Amino acid sequence: MQLFQQPDPWQLRHIISGYVDAMLWAETDEDGEPLECNYSIDDLADETIERIRWECSEFLEMVRDIDYEINADTSEFTTEQYLGHDLWLDPAGHGVGFWEPGRWTIDSVKVTSNYPDNPLRDAAYKVRGDYSTYSPYVGDDGKIYL
Repeated sequence: MQLFQQPDPWQLRHIISGYVDAMLWAETDEDGEPLECNYSIDDLADETIERIRWECSEFLEMVRDIDYEINADTSEFTTEQYLGHDLWLDPAGHGVGFWEPGRWTIDSVKVTSNYPDNPLRDAAYKVRGDYSTYSPYVGDDGKIYL
């Protein structure tokens, strides 16, 4: 199964890209090494690809009509790639994400630690739940599963 498919809109492709980048960077294998040291998107199991595509598609649908902006340098990553990063990192409990003060502007208001009703974070938790739901692991076949 292909991670990127036709006719995926560019926004979905960028969210998926950011999501996978964050997962491989933030999570570790059984030896404690970051997954990105020994694995890539080519090592994702088909069922993992299906899950990632579903989560990112659902998330994009939920946030499509929200006026959001990242308050970060977009020369390395697009705003949608940051959406994907935070879609993985926030519910996984990595200490960064949609709640992070000053990182996102929603409806022309910068997010602060007490920002009420953060629709980006709400959508992420509706799609992903919390970290106790699942985490990546490497199967006996060398593929990454969720």
